[in-house]
Amino acid sequence: MFRHLVLRISRNYFPKSFCYTKTSCLLPDPRSDRRNVKENFHKNKNIQEHADPTLIPKVITLNQAESLKFSYIIGWVLFKLLKRDHVMNSHPKFQVMNTLLKAHCEEKVEYMPETKSQTTNIIPRPEFTQFMYYLESLIIELFEKHNELGPNILCYVKNSLLVNLSLNQMFITTLKSNNITGVELEDENLGLFMRDASLSI
Repeated sequence: MFRHLVLRISRNYFPKSFCYTKTSCLLPDPRSDRRNVKENFHKNKNIQEHADPTLIPKVITLNQAESLKFSYIIGWVLFKLLKRDHVMNSHPKFQVMNTLLKAHCEEKVEYMPETKSQTTNIIPRPEFTQFMYYLESLIIELFEKHNELGPNILCYVKNSLLVNLSLNQMFITTLKSNNITGVELEDENLGLFMRDASLSI
């Protein structure tokens, strides 16, 4: 999710060549081990010290076309977490995490008779969509330091997301907000693991 939101936002701040070369190179490879990715980002202590854990963004408003695109991105992230993320799937509490996330989306399977195939669409519910708008707004505000930090802006944004208190609390609150399945988030560390997993997609 972090990779896709940053690439989406960075196009407004950097030339196209930077977005598709330096930005892509500096972002973590989603296939790599998440612990190594996290350690690599925290190696730059100077950038880590710049991370702002208290920043509260002004939430953005998107027009209809952008809103539809953003909803598709959110659905794709949920699809990856629920069905394709190996770290999530191998976690001993995967069933709990899977149930919590499924409560925040609707799955629609469409059969295409022309190609004899089916397409799975994940439609996010309002609570999760609201969290994603908050996340996008936070990344936009963090990118305001791009002139000061240059290429290190990516480390700054990533570190700030990992330690941002309001973002963490909002994600936990979102997971707890739609308890239609009877499954509760008993361990907030599990919620933070889910947040890290979603940011690493």
